[in-house]
Amino acid sequence: MLSNIFSMIETIGVSAAKALANSVIHCTEGDGKPDIVVAVLSVDGRILCLEKSGDYPLLISDKWAIKKAISAISFGTSTLMLYDKKSKLNVGDEYCNQPGGILIPSSKWSGWLKDSFEIIPEDGVMTSFCGALGVSGRTSLEDHILAVEGLKDFVKMNQS
Repeated sequence: MLSNIFSMIETIGVSAAKALANSVIHCTEGDGKPDIVVAVLSVDGRILCLEKSGDYPLLISDKWAIKKAISAISFGTSTLMLYDKKSKLNVGDEYCNQPGGILIPSSKWSGWLKDSFEIIPEDGVMTSFCGALGVSGRTSLEDHILAVEGLKDFVKMNQS
């Protein structure tokens, strides 16, 4: 029964995850700012891709990129929204409420490209997503913006 439920869930594939990570990294090329780490996770929290721009040596950013993506999946919203609600929400050590983690909308939810800064509905919860993306290495707000812009570029490149 449980396997039937999970087979109905749409999740991002490995090749798409790598292409998405590269889209985020492409947004940083030539900007002269610090390198970043991009983590792409499946809807069930498996790490599908962990990419770095440049020769980024700090492993701690790997951890934060992964935690941001896991937090987005676990709470069903971006970590920017968690950050905005941090006074009301204790995310604990397992999760991260710093901006830079966003959900990857599934093919069933297409209205998200309208807003240039946030990709979630007004109630804060996206019910149809296929994974999550976490970015770390710059300020948290810059991480969030890079995640959103990279995802938008990825979708635009893959639209028919």
